[in-house]
Amino acid sequence: MPEDELRRWFERVIELIQRLLSNASKPVYNLKEAAARLGYGDWYTRKLCNSGELKATKINGGAGGRGEWRIAEDAILEYEATHPRAGRRKK
Repeated sequence: MPEDELRRWFERVIELIQRLLSNASKPVYNLKEAAARLGYGDWYTRKLCNSGELKATKINGGAGGRGEWRIAEDAILEYEATHPRAGRRKK
């Protein structure tokens, strides 16, 4: 591959990576991150996960060995769409 073509290819890859990083949202959140994103406290977000109102998956491990919640970006978007006050922090 000629050097100029390789340089153009490399510059294009860098441009795409920068674009992805600037528009990136996290695919999976832990409980604290999801709570911050929704504008709720940890306790209330955990309650939503336990009740199934916020779709989440519990994984092994975590503090106290009781497991940790993981919440997908899609689940947060779905919750925000059906709960208009979510995502609005009190000031």
